[in-house]
Amino acid sequence: MSVNLILWSAVLGILLLTPSAFSEEKSLVSKIETPRRMDELDNSRRLKPGDGISIQILEDKRDAVQQVIAATGEIQVPYLGLIKAGGLTCQELAFKIKPELEKFEISCPASFRTPPPVEKRFFEDATVLVTFYDGSLDGPCRIREVSFVVASGAIAKQGKYDLEGIADQKLSSFLKRAGGLTSTKAAPKIKIVRKTPQGNKTILVNSRAVLSGMHPEFDLILRPYDVVIVE
Repeated sequence: MSVNLILWSAVLGILLLTPSAFSEEKSLVSKIETPRRMDELDNSRRLKPGDGISIQILEDKRDAVQQVIAATGEIQVPYLGLIKAGGLTCQELAFKIKPELEKFEISCPASFRTPPPVEKRFFEDATVLVTFYDGSLDGPCRIREVSFVVASGAIAKQGKYDLEGIADQKLSSFLKRAGGLTSTKAAPKIKIVRKTPQGNKTILVNSRAVLSGMHPEFDLILRPYDVVIVE
C-alpha cells in the first residue's frame, strides 16, 4: 500500500468521525439546563442589592419574572408583594416564598350577618425557582431596573406590568390593561400595597367610585412597585 493511500485513508477516517464528535458535544451542551427543582437551586452565593434574579412559579404556567434587588434588600414577588431577599441564597429565598404562596388567607366577617370566613390560598403546592437573571449558577449579573406594578387577586391577567413610557398610570386604566376584574361583586374590595420609607402602606380604594368612572378624584395614580390586589 502506498504512502499516499495510507494518508488518504487516515483523512477519510477523521472526516467520518468528526460529525459523531460534534454530535456528542452538542448532546452534552443540551443537557445544561436551568434548574427545575428547588433543591437544585444555588445555595452558596448570597444575594445583595443590585443583583438581578429570575423568579418562576412552575404551577403558575407563566414565564419567569426578572427582578432587581432594591437597596433595602427587598424584591417584589408575584402575588405576595415585597419580600426581603438580601443576605439569602437563591435556594433559601425560594423556600421562603413557597410557604407564603401555600398559606391560607382567611377573610373574617365584619359581623354575624355577613357570610362565614373564606379561606383561600394561591397554590396547593408551589414550586418556586429562583436563579440569577441569566439563568446560570455562575453568579449574579446586573440589569437595568424597570419600574412596574403588580396585579394580583381577582384580576383577569395577574402579573407584573412595566410602567416605562406610561405617564401617570391611573388605577382604572391599569385594571383594563390587566384584562379587567373577574369578581362578580358590584364593588369588590381593592387595595394598593405601596412601599414607603416607613414601610409598606396599604391604601383602601373606593372601588365603586373608580369603577363607575364618575368620580375621577378617586382614581389614584399608581407608583412604581405598587401591588394592586382585588378581592
